[in-house]
Amino acid sequence: VDPGDTLRVGLVDGASFDDAVVVESSPDGDLLVDLPAAGDPTAAPARSRVDLLLCLPRPLQLERILPVVAQLGVGTLVLSHARKVERSYWGSHLLRADTGAAATRAALVEGLMQ
Repeated sequence: VDPGDTLRVGLVDGASFDDAVVVESSPDGDLLVDLPAAGDPTAAPARSRVDLLLCLPRPLQLERILPVVAQLGVGTLVLSHARKVERSYWGSHLLRADTGAAATRAALVEGLMQ
């Protein structure tokens, strides 16, 4: 990444910007970026143009798919049931109310960090 390049950047649970301009980059990977839209309260980030409808895969496969879903910038992921989906898959640790949110979030954030 060179100074003057534009990037899409964002914060977890915060805003995202499609027009961040790289001001300075260091050899160790640190970037200093200018967020032109940060001062404009009316500038809302564009909604992702990709939605994904997916039959619920095996829990191990779902855990592998979530980082890729985040990397692709999927706006909405809808998991559905199909005849060949075993009912036990809906009890996966990723979908449980008590522990699933943290595990799912960790998988999605891992994908964003790639």
